[in-house]
Order: sequence, then C-alpha cells, then structure tokens
Amino acid sequence: NHFFRPINYEAKKSPENGTPYWSVRMIDTIEKKANLMMKFVSLTFLISTTFSQSSHKLTKTNLYLEETNKITSDGKVSFSLIGDWGGDQTTGDLTQLNLNISESLDKTAPILDTDFLLLLGDNFYDTGVENLESDRFDQNFQGMFHPGLENLNDMPMWTVAGNHDYKGNVSAQILYTDYDPTGRWRYPNFWYKLPTYSTSAFSLDIIVIDTELMCFKFSIDEIEDLGIDSIEAQWKFFYQQLDWFENALASSTADYIVVAGHKQILSTADHHLTEELMEWVLPLLKKYGVQLYV
Repeated sequence: NHFFRPINYEAKKSPENGTPYWSVRMIDTIEKKANLMMKFVSLTFLISTTFSQSSHKLTKTNLYLEETNKITSDGKVSFSLIGDWGGDQTTGDLTQLNLNISESLDKTAPILDTDFLLLLGDNFYDTGVENLESDRFDQNFQGMFHPGLENLNDMPMWTVAGNHDYKGNVSAQILYTDYDPTGRWRYPNFWYKLPTYSTSAFSLDIIVIDTELMCFKFSIDEIEDLGIDSIEAQWKFFYQQLDWFENALASSTADYIVVAGHKQILSTADHHLTEELMEWVLPLLKKYGVQLYV
C-alpha cells in the first residue's frame, strides 16, 4: 500500500494578542510493505513570529559546522524528512518502497521549494555499516537517491543515526560526509546544529541530537573509537552531549527552534515512549520553548 497525502506546518501569529501558534497542514507519506514502515513529513515555515558546536577533523564536516547563517529570499524555509529508510529490515537490500519514497520526495521538491532533507536514522538495516568501504553507501543511499531524481541531485541531506545504525559503525557514517561523491550526505558529528536559516520575516534553528547515545546505546566501534569503555566514561560522554544540547538551546536567538532525533519522546505507536528522553530531553524542550520535535 502506498499513501501520499500533503500536509505542512505554518508558523503564524494570532491577530488578537500576537500569540504564536502552528497551523497544521502536514505532508505525510506513510508507506508500508511487509513489516517496513517509513514516514515522510515535509515541514514548511512560512510566516514570522516570536515564537558551540562540536568540532571534527574532516574538511567538509568543518565547513558545514562553520556555516553559521543561511539567508533565504523567498520568505520561507522548507524541508522534508524520512526515518527508518535503510532498506529491507532483514536483508538491508534496496526495495521498491525506497524508490517510491525517493520519487515522492523528488516530485514534491519543486512544489514545496524544498531546501534540504533530514534523514533521521536507521539509515542501513539491519546492522548498519561495517566501515567506510561498505558498499551499502552506494547500494542504499546512492541507489535510493539516484541521478534520475533531478530535483534531489544537489539536495543537502542532513543525517543522524538510529538504533540499527548502532549495530554497526556510526563513525564510518560520519566519515562518509567527506567521501560522498555527490556532496549531499551531511553528517558532521554525532550531534550538531544546522546553519541558522534567516528570511526577511523570521529565523530558524534546527538542532540534531543523537537519541541513541542519550539512551546509552553505544556500539562496539564507538566504545573503542571514543575510549568510553567504562560506565564513568560513558556518563561523561552522555553529559557532553546533554550540556552541548542545553547550550545550543540557550544560545539560540532564532524565532523558531526545531529539534530532530531518531527516537520518539512520546508516541501512540508501538514503541510508546522513551524514558530517557522523557527525563532528560523533554524538560529542556519545555524550558527553552522549542516549537517542534521531529
């Protein structure tokens, strides 16, 4: 079954008292095949209202992290997102479902004036990638976003890991930022902030967190590569992200703040809630007035 139904978000201000609110017209594609589900949401920020950085040695990664501001001239910032897109859940093979999703993204990009995509984890089923030389980058990522999709050929795709990626080598996915021949794969660090987007009407910050590390889901590769082979070291690494996250929220001067991650905080779906995010992340979202978590 393939369902495709446009919905989007508009940020508005009440004419009565100036209170900000969201007008919801989401773009939601839910595709199901066997046990695989993908969700595709496009979020378009249109109207203004009142509603650092971890370092890395990679050349392109540093370039992306040092981009501090993006100016848009059309009065909006538009992005689409997908999660759980990493191929067949058992074999990891690219599926027709993947191609249907990428085709939908390609067709809607000129309609929505999409600026970039968010790839929110479980990028490579079932066990992630082994290393930078993995053929999964070509088979799944380049295969899904193939050259025939003209509207996506130059589309930045900001990425974060999911739980299945942590069965493999997440550091290799970060390293791929420097090796993607198309320059679209952007995964500068385990957690990071996109460049601030500014229009003549409003500004937008998007902060990407690693929800797996928030839940102490370390892979063997990360334990070895990061030297976090003890409980004390893992708690230290946990607080490194948490402190960075709160600082990013506190220092943001944007009109809108969106936080993105793989795991849900609270959901009506089978996974229901993530206790660690309820305890550590949700209070910060409320404290700093984050408008949207995706």
